[in-house]
Amino acid sequence: MTTKNSDEERPTLVDFENRRTEWPLPDGWTETTLGEFRVDTSKSINPGKQPEQEFELYSVPSYENRLPELASGADIGSSKRIVQENTVLLCKINPRINRVWIVGNHSDFSKIASTEWIPFDDVEGVAPKYLRYFMLQNSFRDFLAQNASGVGGSLMRVKPASSRRLAKGGWFPRVKTTNLLINC
Repeated sequence: MTTKNSDEERPTLVDFENRRTEWPLPDGWTETTLGEFRVDTSKSINPGKQPEQEFELYSVPSYENRLPELASGADIGSSKRIVQENTVLLCKINPRINRVWIVGNHSDFSKIASTEWIPFDDVEGVAPKYLRYFMLQNSFRDFLAQNASGVGGSLMRVKPASSRRLAKGGWFPRVKTTNLLINC
């Protein structure tokens, strides 16, 4: 793929848009875009309106430790999204930094996530561990960075609407096969 820039053509770093398999996919695998199976049923919540309630919070700062924060509604200062276990969270801040998190079950508290995450609900046929693995690939990160908006650094954002066309050329196996790939 080439893009026009000041009337000259230059190759792009990653061409997920036109990528095709050059060999047959194994039985049970399919080539698709993430947008074809992205489901987001999360609802917005303002935890401050429930100051006594405890939450399991998936925030961008807590990603570094790979553990969600346990916080009361009174300690959470902005609206969040309600998420479920096995939701895959793709960070939309500065897409050159690899941040993909699977919502776990670290407590009995309601699970919520920062609005800086793009949620991919758990869907039948796509294992969350494989989806996370796919999203952590350098070529995927390069694609995100090329399709982000903003002035640079922490001001760069991947738009959730872009996820409808994200990464054409992703290969996704059945859950049973995926689990074998991830757990080997």
